[in-house]
Amino acid sequence: MFKFKIGIRNNLYYPLMLIVIILLQKLDEMFMKLILNYNNSNLILSLLIFISQFFAGGISLFNSNNYSEVELIKNNNEIIKSYNQIKRYLLIIFASYFNFIDSVIRNHIIDFQLKNRTKGFQIIFSAILCYFTIRIKIYKHQFFSLIIIFLIIIIILVFDFFFNENEFDLIKSYGFGIVSCFSRSFLDTIEKYLFEFEYLNPYKILMLEGMIGCLLFLILFSFDSTYEDFNYFKDNENLISLIFLLLLYFGLSYFKNIYRVLTIKYYSPMTRALAESIINPFYFIYVFIRIKQKRNNYLIKYYYIIIIIALFVISFFSLVYNDFIVLYCCGLEYNTHLEIHKRAYLNEDLITKDKDNKYEEEENNHENLELLPK
Repeated sequence: MFKFKIGIRNNLYYPLMLIVIILLQKLDEMFMKLILNYNNSNLILSLLIFISQFFAGGISLFNSNNYSEVELIKNNNEIIKSYNQIKRYLLIIFASYFNFIDSVIRNHIIDFQLKNRTKGFQIIFSAILCYFTIRIKIYKHQFFSLIIIFLIIIIILVFDFFFNENEFDLIKSYGFGIVSCFSRSFLDTIEKYLFEFEYLNPYKILMLEGMIGCLLFLILFSFDSTYEDFNYFKDNENLISLIFLLLLYFGLSYFKNIYRVLTIKYYSPMTRALAESIINPFYFIYVFIRIKQKRNNYLIKYYYIIIIIALFVISFFSLVYNDFIVLYCCGLEYNTHLEIHKRAYLNEDLITKDKDNKYEEEENNHENLELLPK
């Protein structure tokens, strides 16, 4: 008989707060695009993300007194220490570069709707990278979830080709979307490695990534003058509202960066990917309502309904992968966090009962020896 349960885990505060902040940030972006018509390349948003990242890491690092980096090498071998330091900073530079690539693609190149449909690739790429680099195992229920997510993405792609007239632009957009997801997965995997194996402070990494990202944007602006983001501020009657929403975006990015690295540290890159993909169906419900009000094309309506259902399926199996939903079917529940936790308690009770029985047996033997005639 098929059934499922909700898997409650410790430190749920971090991924839940990340989901809430991502949702608020998406609403902020929608207000800027739909109400204030802020439809330029939006590189300002990317720049705000890196500036907020720098401040989030710097301020949190200054205020954190209970977290310190663990120095693994406690000898006088300066060559090994220098090598470790070079490796760490190289990884941080690579992580910042992948973050920069992902941010530019999301906010400048790829379509706003399409970037939400391709986010299912993130959990697939993150799982594969974590398996081959930092040896995070993929159990039966997780492998099954990845297969379902991949098949659903293929279904979405097929429907996109069917309802899209310009196939070349669609292929190009999907290509950029896949590169964006791959870059984000590399970023998360590198950070997970630095947290778990190099014992680096998450806030320090956050601050350095923000600083490097800002430098990369300065290089981009100095060599390319085609971006017109700042021209939007000239003679704009909605300037005050736009500045307010940009400041709100900056504040939300500040906390999003903090909860993002804490989610990766205490959970995994796959949980961070879940936090982003889980709100996608609700965004498309909003798009469907707007399409329904403006158009009478039933094929377009059915298309969006299929996309919404597909995105809900991806979100569901992303929850299954991360053990927040446990499927009791075909042994998929065996290696989940909930069942392992139950078995640990069961084994502990059995060990305790066994000790109690041995103690009672020894006591009975002792009493019997005392009753024997001397």
